[in-house]
Amino acid sequence: GTHSEATAGSGAGSAYVFQRDQGGADNWGEVTKLLGSDTGAGDQFGFSVAASGDIIVVGARSQNSGGGGPGAAYIFQRDEGGADNWGEVKKLLPSDAAPDRRFGQSVAVNGDTAVVGDIWEGTSSGAAYVFQRNVGGADNWGEVKKLKASDPQDFDLFGFSVAIGGDTAVVGASSEDGAGSDLGAAYVFERDDGGADNWGEVKKLTASDGLDADHLGTSVAVNGDTAVVGADNGDSGVGDSGSVYVFERDQGGAGNWGEDKELVASNAGAFDNFGGSVSISGGTALVGARDEDGIDFGAGAAYVFQAPTPPPLPVGGIALDTELRSSPLETTASDGSTWGFVAAIAAAASLVASGAAWYARRRLT
Repeated sequence: GTHSEATAGSGAGSAYVFQRDQGGADNWGEVTKLLGSDTGAGDQFGFSVAASGDIIVVGARSQNSGGGGPGAAYIFQRDEGGADNWGEVKKLLPSDAAPDRRFGQSVAVNGDTAVVGDIWEGTSSGAAYVFQRNVGGADNWGEVKKLKASDPQDFDLFGFSVAIGGDTAVVGASSEDGAGSDLGAAYVFERDDGGADNWGEVKKLTASDGLDADHLGTSVAVNGDTAVVGADNGDSGVGDSGSVYVFERDQGGAGNWGEDKELVASNAGAFDNFGGSVSISGGTALVGARDEDGIDFGAGAAYVFQAPTPPPLPVGGIALDTELRSSPLETTASDGSTWGFVAAIAAAASLVASGAAWYARRRLT
């Protein structure tokens, strides 16, 4: 959080790492407190955080290196500086750092790739920066791409939110005007689009029922072929309660990202800020509503949504299986159905995608 941190100065901020089973089975215990190597008063270290495996990224959007608050982000790694220690390995700055910026407004990390948003880049049109491990040296995190919207305008706040999953990055621009004022938008970028190791824009995401001041792009999340985008001032159901939109890859055409579903709270109330934060893993999405009034005025709440389970294929139906196998053996699914791999089908329909073999399979019973 962005609270005052006594050891580094007022408003310096800090971040805390919690781990499952720390202090007992299934307990989430605090294992360390993080500070940047040069954290100082007013830095807002911890304004944004993200974790993936053994890597944590912390944004300090008002960090004062060079004077005037350009902002910074910090990479921490598990076991750096000792077993189970989380040590700082890199302070991230944009290649075009300048005073009065908000680099570190948002952060995301997946594997060896991190993305950092900077809403005040340009005339607050905003930008996001992609960093990659081992660029510029072993274990160094080097900048590989500066992301800008294909249609930037002043005060769009592109970079207000960022997310990354695999080779896909999503950047929210919560004040993008579209056909009105502050409807908001999000932009999808793909690695290797437009050239090897390039991150090219493939789609601008907008809401089918967007209205002025909805602020789509307040939050973003991506997992596989699904992106979730929050509009914390959306008007679905109840004025300004907030809403969330689910977009799917290949919806509406190959390679397209089409709107699949709009999520709203079951007890939506005005100014709940539903969609102020979103997360997705597999078929489960979590949506924050920081001003929901259910328990008390502005107490806040979070909502869990589950994607529908597709109906089972009938006997003889064909599906794809991504599990790597040494031989096409018959398998039994959790519902008791059996699946077999027919040599002719496997030979005709197997392909290689993202380095993993895909096999056609047929339901037998």
